[in-house]
Amino acid sequence: MDKQPLSVKVIAIAIGAALYALGAMITEYTASPFGVGQFRPAVIIPGFFAIFFGPLVGGLSAALGTNTAAMLTNGNLLLSLMAGVPGNFVGFYLYGYMLRKFTWRKFVWATLISLFIGNLIAGLGVVSYYSLFIHGLSVETIRGWAVSLGLTAWWLITMLPFMYLALPPLLKVGAKAFPNLAPIGLKTSDELPPLDTFLSLFLPGLALLSFGILIAARPSLGVYMMGLYKNASAFAYALKVMFIAGGAMLMVIGVAVLFALKGKRATAQSNLT
Repeated sequence: MDKQPLSVKVIAIAIGAALYALGAMITEYTASPFGVGQFRPAVIIPGFFAIFFGPLVGGLSAALGTNTAAMLTNGNLLLSLMAGVPGNFVGFYLYGYMLRKFTWRKFVWATLISLFIGNLIAGLGVVSYYSLFIHGLSVETIRGWAVSLGLTAWWLITMLPFMYLALPPLLKVGAKAFPNLAPIGLKTSDELPPLDTFLSLFLPGLALLSFGILIAARPSLGVYMMGLYKNASAFAYALKVMFIAGGAMLMVIGVAVLFALKGKRATAQSNLT
């Protein structure tokens, strides 16, 4: 990837940004329980470009793509520049950097780490924007972090399954179609490691579910966390539902993926014998 001509990288950035913008626009109006922060399965697009063309292409295509989508839909460029652009750039630059030497085990953990960091940056940007420019929110460190972490959880819940289930087949197709562009590890390694993939879904899911149960047991905690909003009780209820349902969903997907990958591996071994 490092030896790719500059012209190839520039073209890849343009194509990746355009595809990401299109994908983001399709789901632009599916907001999170916080009223901001969309459902975005299109994250697999900059993920693909980060792996095939390196961290700078991944980061720039993600940043330009999310900004283009904001420009063509809600038009809130300031929010995009404060939250979406830095979060996407850092997240997918880090993703490409961690996967310069590709293995499927690295893929699993790089996905979790980079999505968490990038989404946390975006969440902090959202809170900063609303704290500074929108009536109804004020700057309070603890509650600001609570909303940021809530947004981060929402994005993780909705992005991780697509990155683990939809991106690997896309990468394999890309490696066959463009073998000269694919990293060596992608062409030589096999499948997602069952245990690592299970843990990277199940453990975050368990943490989210546990926190949701804690909020359900102590409703005042949820109301306090959502105290930046005028209707804090309604947002606290949405937060509780998101943590419990989303955490349970990640845990179920983790278990299903574990059995599916182990079954696939057992079938492959039996075919060899």
